[in-house]
Amino acid sequence: MAQHTQSTQFVKVGFEGTTPSTTGVQATKKLLSFGFDINIEQTYDKFRPMGFKYDTITSVSKEWSGGSLSGRATYDEMIYALASVLSNPTATAGTGAAAGSTTWTFPMNSSTPDTPLYFSVEQGDDTLAYRTISSIIKELSLKFDRGTACEMTGNIIGKGYQAAIANGTNTGITSISPTVMQPNQVSIYLDTTSSAIGTTKLLNCEIADLKIGNRFDAWWVLNNSLTSFSDVVELIPDVKLSLQMAADSAAVSILNGARLGQTFFVRIQAVGPEIGNTDVFNTFTFDFAGKVDSVPKKGVTNNVLTMTWVLV
Repeated sequence: MAQHTQSTQFVKVGFEGTTPSTTGVQATKKLLSFGFDINIEQTYDKFRPMGFKYDTITSVSKEWSGGSLSGRATYDEMIYALASVLSNPTATAGTGAAAGSTTWTFPMNSSTPDTPLYFSVEQGDDTLAYRTISSIIKELSLKFDRGTACEMTGNIIGKGYQAAIANGTNTGITSISPTVMQPNQVSIYLDTTSSAIGTTKLLNCEIADLKIGNRFDAWWVLNNSLTSFSDVVELIPDVKLSLQMAADSAAVSILNGARLGQTFFVRIQAVGPEIGNTDVFNTFTFDFAGKVDSVPKKGVTNNVLTMTWVLV
């Protein structure tokens, strides 16, 4: 029997929609710019009565699937990750000269529930594969580093691991050729009013690190017809943006606003190649409003003094 090697392990996803599936859906999309590494997760209850040195009872109390996400930011496939950690987007097709392009908008509600996208994820090879259903990205980080890459990492949670599923061949599987988001395409803007957002470009920002955490978690109930958690619940989001920049007048000026409890409006924007002949360019825009969370950390990059501001 041939051994299962890491280089031949595929990851495929199926889109369940905004309502988690109880049985899963067929995974028909193979992602090229990011992937999941999912494992079975369990918690155990252990008991040792008096008079014994070792546990006499061990039982499984919870079972679910969990794992990590890693890859590179792109103008197209990243839509799937954002749809899960933020909310299912609205799509607006371009018209006229922009026909062939699509604008995806990911609204997040401040006081009402969001509608995230759920996945069925299959991982394995043509002889042995596993599936997890009702999967959702609970945390996502986007790091834009001028010295390296635009990286994407995160965590995913799903219902119990289904082992030895029928996988067969990759017939019917589709992929898109992702358009990679490159560091030299990214700019950071920081303004003090919402109406001016996207006006003042930071000229000496080298790293922008956006962390969207604590989005979702599992809800467990006493119901013997369920093999995993009952539902996914939305939590209080923990969203942070770190800006590492040269310790210049722009960086120091943030201190004055911090002393006043001022809200800063930040735009992360990347502009890539043209989409076909539409005269529309691949563009990623993330708008963030936050206040200073901590005193800036000082550092040095290539002998340049830097300051790192954290906004929440």
